[in-house]
Order: sequence, then C-alpha cells, then structure tokens
Amino acid sequence: MVTLRKKTLTSLALWFLVLPCAYAQDKTTVIPDVSLKPKKTTSKKIEERMQTTHVSREQIEETPVVNLTELLGQEQSIVRVTNNSSDPSQTALSIRGFGDNAVANSLILVDGFPLTNPSLLAPNFNAIPLSDIERVDIFQGSEGALWGDQAVGGVVNIITRHPKKWVVDSIIGAGSFNNTYFSLLAANKFENNVFLKAYGFASKNDNYREHNKQTSNNVAAQTGLDYAKGSISLYLQTYNDTVNFPGGLTLQQFNSNPRQATNAKQFSHYQTQWIRLLSKHAFNEDWLLETRLSYHQTDGNGFILWDFTRDDSQWFFNPRLIGKIYGSKTTFGYSSQGSRYQLQNIKVHTRTQSTQNNFYVQTIIPLTSTFDVTLGGRFALLNNDAEKMVGQPSVDSTNRVFVTEQGLAYRPNDAWTFFLRRDGNFSFPKA
Repeated sequence: MVTLRKKTLTSLALWFLVLPCAYAQDKTTVIPDVSLKPKKTTSKKIEERMQTTHVSREQIEETPVVNLTELLGQEQSIVRVTNNSSDPSQTALSIRGFGDNAVANSLILVDGFPLTNPSLLAPNFNAIPLSDIERVDIFQGSEGALWGDQAVGGVVNIITRHPKKWVVDSIIGAGSFNNTYFSLLAANKFENNVFLKAYGFASKNDNYREHNKQTSNNVAAQTGLDYAKGSISLYLQTYNDTVNFPGGLTLQQFNSNPRQATNAKQFSHYQTQWIRLLSKHAFNEDWLLETRLSYHQTDGNGFILWDFTRDDSQWFFNPRLIGKIYGSKTTFGYSSQGSRYQLQNIKVHTRTQSTQNNFYVQTIIPLTSTFDVTLGGRFALLNNDAEKMVGQPSVDSTNRVFVTEQGLAYRPNDAWTFFLRRDGNFSFPKA
C-alpha cells in the first residue's frame, strides 16, 4: 500500500457546515481534554499500576498504514490482530494470548465508549479513521473492576482528536488488487470555544480471490463547546460496509487456481448509525463528573446459504465521578447497557434482548511518596431474554458477578516502577 498524507493549517474559503453563532458568553481558554491533575504522585498512577503501551499522534502520522488494523499490526508483541472470517472488517484484538475467543475477552473503547456488538461478531474499529485518532492506549492485563465486561485480557482505548484550531488532514492510499483509500478530516475551534469536526473516508479492495470485493464508506461529524469548567460534545456517524464472499475451496481446486470463487452469490451488507454524547464537568479542582450516553443501530442483509436480514441496536449510559478523598484519587461509577438483536432467514427467526447494570468504585491511596495502594470493586448484573424462534417460548437467564482489585506500586525514582496487582474479571455470555 502506497500512501500520501497531507496536512494544512491555512484557512480554506469553502466550509461545508454551518458555523454556530457566538452563544458562549464565557470566552475563557480552557484545556479541551478536561482532567484532574491534583498531584504528580497521583497523576501517573493509572498508567504505572499496570503494563501500558501508548501509540501517539506523532507515531500515527509517521506510519505508512491507512487503518487501525494495520497500525495495531505493528504492535504484535503487545496486541495480536486476528480474523477468523472472510470479512476483513471483522477483526479482533487478542491481548494476553486469547485466540479464537479474543472478541469476548478484549475490550475496545472509543473515548471511553465501549465498541461492542450484541452478537459474537467483532466490532469494526476500522470505522475510526487514523486521521481522527489522537492516540491509542493499550492496557495489558485484567481491568474488570474499572471497565467491566470483556476487560479480561486487557483494554484498548482509542482517543479521538479534540479540535484546538483549524486543521485539515487527508490520507490517500493505493495498493495491489485495486486497493484504494481516501480520507479527509476538517476541524476548527472558534473564539467562542465552539468546536466542529467532520470527516469521511471511502475504501475499496478486490482482495486476492475472485468475488471477494469489499467497499466501505464512512461519514461523521462532531460539534461541542469548551467552557470554563468542562466540555460537552455530540458525535454522529454513519458507516456502510459491503463484502462479497468467494466460498470455500477443496484441495484440488486450490492447487488448480487458489484465486477462484466457488460461489458468486454470497455477500453481506451492513449499515451502522452511531450517536454519542460526552460531557465533562469539573465542580472544583478536586471533583470531575464524566457522563457518556450513546446509541447505535445496525441494519444488515445479504446472502450466506440463504437470504438473511439482521437488525440490532445497543444503548449505553455511564456517569463517572472522579475526585480526591484525603489525598486519594477515587472513582465512583455506574453503567447501564441494553441491546437488542434479530436475525431472520428461511430457517430461523431469532430475537434476543439483554440489559446490564454495573456499580463500581476504585481508589488509589498514596501511602508515601514512593508507595501507593489501589483498591477497587464492581458488581454487575445481566438479564438475557432469547427466542430461538420468534413466537416460541423465550429462554430467560440472569447472571451476576462481583469482582475486586488490589494493587501495590513502588516508584524508587522517575525511571523505575515496580507493581504487584490482582484484578478479577468476567465476560458475560451474549444472549
């Protein structure tokens, strides 16, 4: 793949979004990514209490790759990229050695929002273009107490770019098998602290085999406001993906022509709409409230053995209070998530629903300037309701779990950190 990147900070005359009016009365310049920084002794504890790896914006700009799968493929010693299907968008991330079941044991987040599906299908994290990624944080090891369901092997948090000034970023790529890629991001922050961001990308790849073409396109927009004590933003995205499947090959067919297709009818098409609302509000220097609310809807159809339709949706709500209690950084949180899934073809008509509720707390206690203790716990409750055939009696199940976290970190100097931690984890079954 040959790629070309272009970035400019000059003003453009053409702007395709209506600029908001100056309705913010407070024009105080604030740091866009609102966070608490009480003391140096607690500011780095989240990263130092476990193994972490960061992919910075500078590294992303220097790499020749065009999507997140290829970027993370360069970190194979930390996270392994796996794919057990003919759909390149169904890529899973394996952390800590998980193989075929990595989808259910590695949690992917986008700005703290879980990127999960109601089914066992892997989330399409390539829907987040590299031009919109500020950094990628990879937490190796269990994070069940703080992040909950699926954070067994680890957590990958994708942090998107927060507009600070006018910027345009584009990527153009071309490769073998008619592989083409183009993305464009434009963003600006105005004098009244209102910010806007819009991006889109389109990609096409015929792939190695016949009847294995994949086309994808994505359009997204974000608007928000930075104010003296925080920020609020609204994010909208629509994503389309179509894949043709060539069918399996016998050994004789493979030896004859490994690129041939044995089925010219099989395909899948999925369209996903995603809306996210993120609010960060600092009550004072010690206490910050983060609130996340999201909803996504996926509609699919295609032909795999039979014609099928798929319809699923998922909502997520997560308020999180972060602050200091007698010098200890403490996080109180509640999260609620509901999902609905429906698949229909001539053989089956399956429908499932699930609801999950979580309560959690974590505190980092600085015993001395070099020692600190981490304690945490989470209680989670899941209710599943599944119908194998719509109209028949449904199967109800309830799962509950309580996990805890304990850790000890020792920092003799700025160059070294020694830590010992234990963290419970869980992965709830999909309905």
